[in-house]
Amino acid sequence: MLRVLPKGTDLHHLRVYDMGCGLGRHAVYFARLGCHVHASDITAEAVNSTRAWLVRDGLCSAAQAERRVVQGRMTQLQQTDAWADIVVCFNVVYHALRADVDKGVQELVRVMKPGGLLFITFISRDWHKPFTEELVAENTTVKRGGAEDGVPHFYAHHDDVLHFLRNLKV
Repeated sequence: MLRVLPKGTDLHHLRVYDMGCGLGRHAVYFARLGCHVHASDITAEAVNSTRAWLVRDGLCSAAQAERRVVQGRMTQLQQTDAWADIVVCFNVVYHALRADVDKGVQELVRVMKPGGLLFITFISRDWHKPFTEELVAENTTVKRGGAEDGVPHFYAHHDDVLHFLRNLKV
């Protein structure tokens, strides 16, 4: 991710927002580089894991971790407008119906500074094969069983991605 930054960028002045932080690997990675990191996840388990890792590695105090890593939904981020230089969202935003994927991406755009960098993943599929999972909406399946039981997965076409990123220079 750092290869896309201009040469000589002072990482200690960068603000990074990690949406859907999971266990904390991206938040910790950027914090180790000296960036000012905030993060969120929908689950308390993920929030607690990220906080604990940041504190355990001496990257912030427990009080700072409590303020910087919060539980919340991707469609209503608690972060202020135009706060982040870099926004990270890996393997998260597609866990929703299309409308909420769009709301989630627009929330990421809202918290990113103009000219900031967005690292995001979407999923797609071989469109010539039928869906094998339960289809609950257009291009959206719901997993049954396992860790993602009941979680929707929106499969994006190229045009969907362009629509989601419509307010960004791609």
